[in-house]
Amino acid sequence: MKKVINGCIYAIDLGGTEEYEFKGVHPAMVVRMLKEEKMYYVVPLTTYTKERWEKCKRQGFGCRIVSTNSIARVDKINIVTEKQIHSRYYNSEKLVCAEPAEIEKVILRVEEYFKLSNQKGLNEYKKFYSEKKVFENKMPDTSFWKELYPVFFYFTFPGNPVGIPGKMDLTLDYALSDTSPCREACSFTSSS
Repeated sequence: MKKVINGCIYAIDLGGTEEYEFKGVHPAMVVRMLKEEKMYYVVPLTTYTKERWEKCKRQGFGCRIVSTNSIARVDKINIVTEKQIHSRYYNSEKLVCAEPAEIEKVILRVEEYFKLSNQKGLNEYKKFYSEKKVFENKMPDTSFWKELYPVFFYFTFPGNPVGIPGKMDLTLDYALSDTSPCREACSFTSSS
């Protein structure tokens, strides 16, 4: 097993394929997972420029590391396996190491990012769950949700008080999705 030092900067294959991801081998700070010995959180680093720093400050969750002339992109955190960690990171044949206080600052920023992300996710789930309950209460037969059979609905939409009859194989996820006509419906009544 390779020795990976917590908080050190390594050349890591981030394997990104999307435009918003870091692609290929990139310098990143490693944060060891508590239980998984061969998996790590990594915070990608980008070279400091005034323009990048201003952009990170506007978007939030960049963390300046002066000793390495870099910006830790906390918002781009990844989980990687030991196989993706190539070697310690060198720049101009010099080992790149951050000061312990800077590593601590990045870790605190990661914790803040996780906390805010988790809170956002919980708020989204609460909204979904509340909408689900409202939707189910408008349905005459809640066994529909357990069986997920095709159902006949008569929809009354804003601007269309007459309604649109139709048959849909409807699941709750779709019914409450942003693209669903059900989400905008004013009332729901069964039709045969």
